[in-house]
Amino acid sequence: MESNKQDIVNDQYENYPYPGRNPEDEKKRLSFTSLDDLEVINSLGFKGKLDFDNISVLVAGGGTGDAVIYIAEQLRNCPGARIIYCDLSSASMKIAKERAEVRGLDNITWMNQSFLELDEYLGRFDYINSSGVIHHLEDPEGALKYLKKLLKPNGGVMGIMVYAQIGRTAVYQIQEIVRLISDDSDDLVDKIQITKDVINNAPSTNWWKHCSSFIDDFNSGWDTDIVDMFLHAQDRAYTIPELYEFIENCEMILVDFSMPYRYELTPEACGMDEKIIQILKGKSVKEQQAIVELYSGKLMKHTFFLSNKNNTNAKITDNSNIPFLHNADLNVKQLADAIDQNKYSNVAFTLGKKYKTNFDVGKYTTEIIRNIDGNKTVGEIFAAVSQKFGGKVKREEFDRDFKRFYKSLNQYDLLLLRNKKCKKMLLRDRLHDHVLSMYR
Repeated sequence: MESNKQDIVNDQYENYPYPGRNPEDEKKRLSFTSLDDLEVINSLGFKGKLDFDNISVLVAGGGTGDAVIYIAEQLRNCPGARIIYCDLSSASMKIAKERAEVRGLDNITWMNQSFLELDEYLGRFDYINSSGVIHHLEDPEGALKYLKKLLKPNGGVMGIMVYAQIGRTAVYQIQEIVRLISDDSDDLVDKIQITKDVINNAPSTNWWKHCSSFIDDFNSGWDTDIVDMFLHAQDRAYTIPELYEFIENCEMILVDFSMPYRYELTPEACGMDEKIIQILKGKSVKEQQAIVELYSGKLMKHTFFLSNKNNTNAKITDNSNIPFLHNADLNVKQLADAIDQNKYSNVAFTLGKKYKTNFDVGKYTTEIIRNIDGNKTVGEIFAAVSQKFGGKVKREEFDRDFKRFYKSLNQYDLLLLRNKKCKKMLLRDRLHDHVLSMYR
């Protein structure tokens, strides 16, 4: 029965490749995938020391190509990088390959098979993306354990997305409505039309009407989206406690959730009362996140990084690391000047009209901030600050002030660390420039 269900899943993706994509759109835009920003992966998962020129990447269940295109675009100028796309659906792979051709990307190896059959690649990959895949398999735990075997044993990172149970409550209600109306019919064309009628004409009291306003990756105009969300033959969703248990059972280490889901799992993100927030501070991170998931009600997916090693974050105590702003609209010189002029002891501000942060100002904070230019290493910044203060700067005091500022931005991936030996990746808003020039 289970194997038959998996066959139905495979047939669904062959007939309705997901997500719906038009390769010609590659001339106009680059789809950003939150799990695949290589600068973030490097800073979070490789202590800032990942060799981009020789990185080995697997996209396990690549679908119509969002992740593999974004990764390949970042690695376009890394000649030794190896990228493997793997998916059972030939229809999905055809679309992904056409997208790569439109962009002129030739750095991808295409494999039309299950990633569970990649025995020859065991222990080979620095980074594995598997987004929205393992929760559709018969044995998600077994699949994750297999992916772990594909990571390089001396340190590797996985970017994983699985469904979140609480936020998908309305989805499962629609699934049940369609099942009851269609009497478990196997006719997907009929069921697609029934589903469209249900979601388009549901009363305002229907739970789908409440949650559809915060879903950003569903397009009711694409039949593929309808099938994937409402007519899938097999999916498994997780609450936060179940997710932690799942990860622990697979003997993996949670590095962190990816943005913006990391932020959405904080008490501040869902407008909790300050008294409740203070109570939550006495609980573990896992307990806080479980409460926030229930309180928020809108998290439909869990997107996170796993590693087979502990202590993978880059540190500002490493003199060879370069701190750099990452997709952050922030003028560090103006910030430092404002702190000095107003004699702030604590700075609180909002970034990107959404992310609130604050940090305590120490004796060396403004000089540290002024020297963050994306080129100086931590060691060079310390030397510059020390010179400014007549060579009398104590390293522990420098580190204290630096950590406060770094943490305030790093929690949102807006300030990262990269080792000086690593190649600098293009920022997101620059990645698409050469493609635009091709089609002007």
